[in-house]
Amino acid sequence: MSGKIARGKRVLQTSADLEQAKKKADQARSLKSRIQVQKIEATVLENKLKATEAELKTRNEREDSLKAVQQDAENTRTNEIAPRKKEQDRLNKEIQTAETALKKATDARSKAREMARRASEQKKRKDLDERITQIADRLKKIKRFQKGILKAAEEIGAIRIDKRTLDTLGDLQIRLKSARDTLLGASTTI
Repeated sequence: MSGKIARGKRVLQTSADLEQAKKKADQARSLKSRIQVQKIEATVLENKLKATEAELKTRNEREDSLKAVQQDAENTRTNEIAPRKKEQDRLNKEIQTAETALKKATDARSKAREMARRASEQKKRKDLDERITQIADRLKKIKRFQKGILKAAEEIGAIRIDKRTLDTLGDLQIRLKSARDTLLGASTTI
């Protein structure tokens, strides 16, 4: 009996060991499954890490490229745009100076035209005054001549006149009339 009990104990012990081994096997399988899931997760994370590193590298390259473009833009602004801006400012000043000079010249031309117009009017007035003076002098001469003719006519009235003297007097009257007409025309024009 003691052999049976010992055997029974051993069977029970083996059974318990077997149960324990099964539990350990289940735990090992479970652990293996977890390890496989974790390996898969690690692979996924590793792939994500690689993708993130690649994206970071791309971003860094883009950032470097952007910095280079910004530097080129700054260099262009400094080397090309700034001198052009200075040139444009200089040209704007020249334009402003030219516009000021043009305005002054236009004002001076207007003043000169006004002065020329006044001078022309003064010359016309002076010429008219001279013409009036000349006509007045001629009128005085004609009046003296007329008085002389009237005086001569009075003297002739006392004297007998022949045909030739009458013709001469007729010619003188025609000249006198012509001179009066000229004088009247000239005074009307003035």
